[in-house]
Amino acid sequence: MSTARLMQMAAAGVSSASAPTLVGIENTVTTGSTVSLTLPAGILSGDIIVIFVGVDGTPTASITGFSQDIAAAGGWAISSSYYVFSKTSDGSEGSSVTLTLNASESVCASCWGITGADSIAFSSTANSSTVNPNSPSLTSGFGAVPTFWISSFATDNGSPTISAYPSAYGNGQSLSLSADHGSTRLGVSSKIDSVATEDPPAYTISSAHPAISVTVAVGNAPASSWTDPDLANASYDSVAIPASGTLTEANSYGITFKPDGTAFYYCGVSLDRIQMYTLSTPWDLSTATYTNNYIVGSNPRDISFSDDGTKMFVVHSSGDKIKRYDLSTAWDVTTSSLNSNTYNPTTNGQPRGLTLEQSGTKLFITDVGNLRSYSLSTAYDLSTASVVSTTTLVANNYGSAPQFNPSGTKLWVISSNQTLKQYSLSTAWDISTLSGDTPSLSFTSQDGTMPGMYIKPDGSKVYAVGLSTDKVYQYSTD
Repeated sequence: MSTARLMQMAAAGVSSASAPTLVGIENTVTTGSTVSLTLPAGILSGDIIVIFVGVDGTPTASITGFSQDIAAAGGWAISSSYYVFSKTSDGSEGSSVTLTLNASESVCASCWGITGADSIAFSSTANSSTVNPNSPSLTSGFGAVPTFWISSFATDNGSPTISAYPSAYGNGQSLSLSADHGSTRLGVSSKIDSVATEDPPAYTISSAHPAISVTVAVGNAPASSWTDPDLANASYDSVAIPASGTLTEANSYGITFKPDGTAFYYCGVSLDRIQMYTLSTPWDLSTATYTNNYIVGSNPRDISFSDDGTKMFVVHSSGDKIKRYDLSTAWDVTTSSLNSNTYNPTTNGQPRGLTLEQSGTKLFITDVGNLRSYSLSTAYDLSTASVVSTTTLVANNYGSAPQFNPSGTKLWVISSNQTLKQYSLSTAWDISTLSGDTPSLSFTSQDGTMPGMYIKPDGSKVYAVGLSTDKVYQYSTD
């Protein structure tokens, strides 16, 4: 969830633990082939937008930038269509989006904004003539956690009015352009419940009519199951990018990945750029292709992102600074702009690596020989950083980005002999309680200088950047 959203919720007295939460609803009822749909005010990057559309007839329909999750025809003489569109907001949608049909028809659309969620699931069914349109049972895949459930239906006739919404469901919406067969009746309602499977109770409408009924779940996908990397049995996958030649940036240093494994980012000091590669198969380097870059200057050594991909943090060895860049489109480095938010850490020589704990309130920086921890009293705000602790990492000359397990009880960092070393912390996230472990993974067969590495969120893969060869190498740790 974005910092801005957290601040909004805090100001409203809403805990992030109560997420997912409704941002707002906007309805549009009109006729046309190109229809402007008003979006709820207050949608921020990272929020989920769901749009329910009932259309008379059977035209094709699209909304640029949205996935079409449900496309169904039904009703009398199969003369109505029901569409559901969704996307995770990137903050660029503005106040409206355009629905495009290949024929002019009557349209009823209900646009919903939901925050505090990262995933969405759907199911639909056709109801024969009935006074009780009934959305189907749906297992979300999120588990028995707080989930925003939406039940909806559409008929090809606007005459049947809604006399009762599903029991325990609120935010009821009833839309129709006219009370005849040339319109559509669209009904939408919702509830929040901590169940893994929901079978919504039926609506009641004033007269029997065929309908298309839909169930939608908006929530958070389960976190990847983490297993500490087994370095003693780790091995090189014989996969490197590029397979021949070198990366687009020479003198490569830090690396990080998009959380879903569909992109990686690295920095180098020859062109002072952040380079982005996309992976057609998540986490498989053999499918990576160069995408774009962003010039940051001042010898970038390492890179880290906020949890929602809208903030990028870069270690600059020139000037010994940590700088923050804001991305108008999450995870797209070409939309970066330098924020005035910078920090000069106390280091022994040049700062080399950084890692942000997921909440954005803990920052860890390596330099030549040391690891330092910082506390941020405001998440992701470098101006609120203060030193917490410093510890010496023996023979850690290159200061690669420190990587922690989710609980903060294990640490991995590359030592000067190009070996990935493991440490234990007797108190989570407290580097003053750090002690060395025996397991290690040597990178020397691939490159004599490995200044950057990243561990996959489930602990099963390690990716390391070779400074001498200007390649990224992939290792398995399970």
